[in-house]
Amino acid sequence: MSEFRNGVADVIRTLNEIGFDIGTYHISVWGALRIAIVVVLVLMFARLGSRLAKRLFRRIDSLDGGQQLLGEKIVSLLVWGIAILIGIDVLGISLTALTVFSGAFGLAIGFGLQ
Repeated sequence: MSEFRNGVADVIRTLNEIGFDIGTYHISVWGALRIAIVVVLVLMFARLGSRLAKRLFRRIDSLDGGQQLLGEKIVSLLVWGIAILIGIDVLGISLTALTVFSGAFGLAIGFGLQ
């Protein structure tokens, strides 16, 4: 098992060396592969969560069609939002800048709606 781990580490190291630098940022094959894997996993998780929410809301007979659709959409948006935030965090992108931008954007919309 240790040999397998060392082999995988060697492959990752080699893929990380293949690439180019832009300023202080290194763009490598491993980085692109990691981004692709995270994006695929986030999309799979979000689609699975949306489908599960749709099935669960369709089973609730006490809600009419409009309420079921509203519940599906709200849960689906929450699942997609959480999946995107998890993906951003896994990729190592700082969520602080996103938080500041979202706050400023919300404030601008609030003033605009007045």
